[in-house]
Amino acid sequence: LDLRPDDRWNQNFKYVWLVLREITEDRLDPDTLKRSARGEISAETDEKRGCLVTILNFYEEMAIAALQKSANEDRLYEFFDAIVGKSASKLLGWIEHEQRLDNEPDYYCEFLKLTARWRQRKRA
Repeated sequence: LDLRPDDRWNQNFKYVWLVLREITEDRLDPDTLKRSARGEISAETDEKRGCLVTILNFYEEMAIAALQKSANEDRLYEFFDAIVGKSASKLLGWIEHEQRLDNEPDYYCEFLKLTARWRQRKRA
């Protein structure tokens, strides 16, 4: 999991995080970023979908690192629990749609495992 400031947190990545912020603040419905078939979306939607996929790929990478114990899960939980939990609740329908559309049930499965684990952690 690479969190170097020059990679994921620079100005070029800012737009990606802003799209997630729109979703988590209920200013953008992730359902509007769903596709019905490959290639059937507008350029603007495609750009925002790309941002969403980038964020979910980051979460998936983070989850794999935590679950494989190659990253400090306690530290990740401390930093990311709030946004990861909110993202998961807002994006679950979108993820399930993508899984069904492409017949790929493993899309973002590690991210979903981690969010379930962190929900349990909160209850303990």
